[in-house]
Amino acid sequence: MEIMSSTPHLSKEHFAELQASGLTEEQIAVAGHFSVNRGKANELVGYKLPGLIFQYSD
Repeated sequence: MEIMSSTPHLSKEHFAELQASGLTEEQIAVAGHFSVNRGKANELVGYKLPGLIFQYSD
């Protein structure tokens, strides 16, 4: 199953890190985590650092 292609907002490096932590491709896709550049990170969380955003819902 090629899930990575359905999540273009997730960098290959972050995808690999999530897989290395034990998550399956399906779990990664369902979780909705995504990669951001410095500008988007600053907009979302107030830090000017690129990174991986973990979405949480109630």
